Amino acid sequence: MNSLEQNKEKVIERYNSGELLENIYKDYNCSQKGLNNKLKQWEINTRKKPIRKNFIGIYKKEMMKMYDEGLNCSQIAGKLKKERSTVLHWFKVNNLTFSHIPNVVFKYSVDHNFFDKIDTEQKAYLLGLYFSDGNIKNNCLRLVMCDYDIIEKTKNILQYTGPIKERTKINRKISYSLIISSPDMVKNLKKMGCVENKSLILKFPHEFVPKELINHFLRGMIDGDGCICTRKKYKNYSLSIVGTRSICDGFQFNLKCGNIYKSNKKNDKNTYIWRVYNKQDIKECLVRIYKNSIIYMDRKYKKAIEILEEDKSNGLG
Repeated sequence: MNSLEQNKEKVIERYNSGELLENIYKDYNCSQKGLNNKLKQWEINTRKKPIRKNFIGIYKKEMMKMYDEGLNCSQIAGKLKKERSTVLHWFKVNNLTFSHIPNVVFKYSVDHNFFDKIDTEQKAYLLGLYFSDGNIKNNCLRLVMCDYDIIEKTKNILQYTGPIKERTKINRKISYSLIISSPDMVKNLKKMGCVENKSLILKFPHEFVPKELINHFLRGMIDGDGCICTRKKYKNYSLSIVGTRSICDGFQFNLKCGNIYKSNKKNDKNTYIWRVYNKQDIKECLVRIYKNSIIYMDRKYKKAIEILEEDKSNGLG
């Protein structure tokens, strides 16, 4: 650590230039943790990824030249011997992406063109699932659920070769996540209205989902943010979805039943609930969204079967 103190100005200069941290701490015979602690002691913010002024001035022209030549972010960072995160952050701030580069290398493969056009049951269903429970950040799609089966089905349909991540929550429940890097998929989802921070602005995608596939989209949303409730003791049921007014209107319009209520939660300016209590209406909705389907969440499908078994004239086959 004395070596770091003696070379304080040089260390800070190298850090601000975007040099690899590994190169810095190895030169001064300390650990990465030791270097980070010393930078914090010097009031250098290491948690943020700032655009380092020295880095911009020295490498801007060189980076743009390599960008125009078709190099991806990792290749540019490697040639400059700088942190990839620093290089990537500069490009993001300047609204430059790497989706135009044909030879960009992704760590895992996936069907990047999956959402180009919604023309199959699987595409309509996954669009509904991402509309309800998905999250977009930068060029990544994130899906987190407690039901492993639907995460695995999504992975297989998208032909994704990456891992399913597992995490234990504070309440000891296990959640499973699928994080996919795909600028093309993100672009297509945003075009259809599935944008970042979508909770209060999401609109029903009438123009993007064909009428004959709309039931599969609705099922995807139900499996994400919907609820099929059964109270066997009293033989009471309900079917509901939480979303924006546009989403709830879309459910009411397409399923021709249900009422829409404003959320009672504070600060939920555009959060509504579409809910059906009438037993016959619920059965008709379930038959419509589940009949002849090939993809669904097992847990909610079993609940639908329980409700429909009361009336053998309605079937899902």
